[in-house]
Amino acid sequence: MFQTKLAPRGLFWLCLVVVTTVGLFVSFYNFSVGSLKNWDEGIYALISNEVMQKHSATLFLNGTPWSEKPPLGFYAEAVSIGAFGFSEFGIRFPAAVCLFFSIIALFFLARELWRDDIKSLAATLVAALSPVVIMQHMGRGGDLETGFLLFLILSFLFFWRSFRNPRFLYAAGLAAGLAFMWRGSIGIFVVLIECLFLIATKQWRRFSWYNYLGYIGIFLLTVLPWHIYQLILYGQEFWNVYFGEQFFSRIVAPLQNHAGPWWYYFSFLFEREKFVQVLVALAVIWTVVQITRKREPKQIFLLIWVMVFFVPLVLMKTKLYWYLLGVLPGLYFIFVDFVFYFLAKLKSAWRYGVAALLLVILLYYWHSTWIFVTVPAHDPLPAIAEHLSLSAPANHILFYRTQLWYNGWIFPQVDYYFRYKHNLDIGWAGAADELAKMDARRFGYIITEDRYLAELGGWLDKNHGMVVATAPYGMFRLLTIAYE
Repeated sequence: MFQTKLAPRGLFWLCLVVVTTVGLFVSFYNFSVGSLKNWDEGIYALISNEVMQKHSATLFLNGTPWSEKPPLGFYAEAVSIGAFGFSEFGIRFPAAVCLFFSIIALFFLARELWRDDIKSLAATLVAALSPVVIMQHMGRGGDLETGFLLFLILSFLFFWRSFRNPRFLYAAGLAAGLAFMWRGSIGIFVVLIECLFLIATKQWRRFSWYNYLGYIGIFLLTVLPWHIYQLILYGQEFWNVYFGEQFFSRIVAPLQNHAGPWWYYFSFLFEREKFVQVLVALAVIWTVVQITRKREPKQIFLLIWVMVFFVPLVLMKTKLYWYLLGVLPGLYFIFVDFVFYFLAKLKSAWRYGVAALLLVILLYYWHSTWIFVTVPAHDPLPAIAEHLSLSAPANHILFYRTQLWYNGWIFPQVDYYFRYKHNLDIGWAGAADELAKMDARRFGYIITEDRYLAELGGWLDKNHGMVVATAPYGMFRLLTIAYE
């Protein structure tokens, strides 16, 4: 459709160089610069650090067994922390590596589907540069999503190659098992998509029974041993948390108040890529129509990929935007397939004009990705920790009614920046009665929020203390305390 003077091999290498360059940029540029985030990224960092220290197959958080996720992503992060230190670099390096190889694998998956380097390049760039993909807790950050994405794409790549060489079906089963062990029960979607495709297209006849036995056997051998070991160790407690809370409860009720209407994910996508997502919606409808007419296997596969992920996400009561990462490449592949189909119908001059217009629109959205990657966000707490480590490292610091977690713990960001990174001595109180039991003279600094300042006055007076300096840091207030 688009003419080039390059030989096919030369075009392939040029496209691969472009994909590699983009992958290196979005995966590694500034990846360790932004602040460690409080929730999953910070929690997973603490767990991985304990794995590294304990060398245990079981996951621990603050010394307590933690059974919410399978271990593979934490093992990878623990190895990275052991190699590079307990730092933003060490914490995020495995996720960055997984994102990079996900982008490379995505290009090869597109080539496996279409045998068209230009189309494969377009599909890979649309996915890799999307501001929906390259955002916190999705493509960037020390979370589990990119590892799952990598093994999902690898499983699909090996699955398609198995139609030329059935032995690749075993590699598809292994990759699906690793996806499960990286992210959890959502990994079963990978197997479900591949099985539904074989049934829908009747291509299951192309494999022998021992091919299927090998595929299922390798998947189960990858997934079952750790789960059986944890059931033996912790029994009903593991079952209740891992399967009950983290799987079944998310379906029937919003987990930790992460609720939203059924159209939550549609709204999320539309807010970030309005024009593109309108075309994506049209592309999905067009794909359904095309399948009813031609039953093209590649389009059937892409539609099953999207529907197997999207339908459960819409129906589930728990709504979290990063659940979308596994379905986004499928959506963007359908979008590019749709665009290239209609561009092929246009005369040459119109074709290049419409393609240029679409590129300008994409560049508008890709600019958001550029800003996110080149200008990382910094939270106020790391700045407070660094300031205190330089000015008064020996003073004790009290957190009052802020950054308090469950089980009497402090939030992971505080744990990491104050205790681990800067070796500061901290304490915390979550209510006035807890505060009354504490000796104010232990603390040279108090970190709180403006709404709680009045509650500190009586306690300081009782202990002959006074605020001699105050400094705002975003939502926080840093108080410097002196005593008579």
